[in-house]
Amino acid sequence: MGAFTVHSFNGKLVKTGGNVVSYFLTSSGHVLHLTLGPVDPEELLQDAMWATSVYKRAKTLPQTQRSKYFQQAHLFASAKEQDTPGKMPLPGANPMISEAEYWKHVHDDVTKQIRSSNARKVHHFLAQLEPQPLSRLYTHVFERLLGQKISPIPQQLHRVQQTLVAAANQNRPALFVLNSPNAPSRTRTPIFALQARLIDEFQVLHVKASEMPALSQITKLPPFKGGSSNPMLVMRMHEGKLECIRIINGPRTAETPRTAHSLMPGVSTNIALAQVLAEFYKQSPPKTVDLLRIHSVLKKVDKASAKELEKVGTASRERQANERRSRQHNQKQASPTAGQTATGN
Repeated sequence: MGAFTVHSFNGKLVKTGGNVVSYFLTSSGHVLHLTLGPVDPEELLQDAMWATSVYKRAKTLPQTQRSKYFQQAHLFASAKEQDTPGKMPLPGANPMISEAEYWKHVHDDVTKQIRSSNARKVHHFLAQLEPQPLSRLYTHVFERLLGQKISPIPQQLHRVQQTLVAAANQNRPALFVLNSPNAPSRTRTPIFALQARLIDEFQVLHVKASEMPALSQITKLPPFKGGSSNPMLVMRMHEGKLECIRIINGPRTAETPRTAHSLMPGVSTNIALAQVLAEFYKQSPPKTVDLLRIHSVLKKVDKASAKELEKVGTASRERQANERRSRQHNQKQASPTAGQTATGN
């Protein structure tokens, strides 16, 4: 994706920079053709028809000749109307097709009328090399054809993935705070100090606006739109799949529930965080020491969530007691058997 910035203007997100490229790929994932920027439906359809026709024709040729055919097709398509037919330089010493044969197999009425300078630029660019994998080509397309820097999504994806792995390893929910390049400063205000303690129980990643596409790519959620607040996504890995547990309005913002219109700013966010922690640990019980620590925080925020966590603790203690009794029972059964073996010897 092309690099871009996002600014808040009159309560709306405004994107500056960035661009879009539509790629037409072969079955092996190589770029056969592409369309630069947002275009009207007719131009996109024209490019799709061109790519389809060339691909169908190439499939009738031996495998060793297809790459050269793609290059020659792009070269013909990049010609201007005043170019003299048959006098364009072809890649390679032995042209496989004549221009007349090319037009016979490609949509003559449509493709001959290519007037877009961008379209000719694309054809000229792709005529210089054999079809390349998308991963190898997209940087050149943005930086050479569109003149834009690439947003470093691979590094951003790595940060997001690292957060998810760390959360899973530590048995904690992951919390992505959007539109927030840095962690908020600590405060002595009781509500927000408590909010900071709640957030400490998550594996947190503060996501910049430029990192939104990377987050969307991993979470499979549509790009999140919001105003000046910092919405939060609570995620977890469950049975090898990534799940979004809840979307919370944001730290230090007022999210007024239907039943509590008079809540102070930040309180409803704290309650939502407490509820998410209780919900997460109901399905993935923590160690006893972690359970006690989390419960002590939840009691100060939401008693209902604290009670849910108490049930988790009770169930965990009962399970541990059953496991101890089972081990003791197995040991008692094993002892007489060992004694009988010794007597027999």
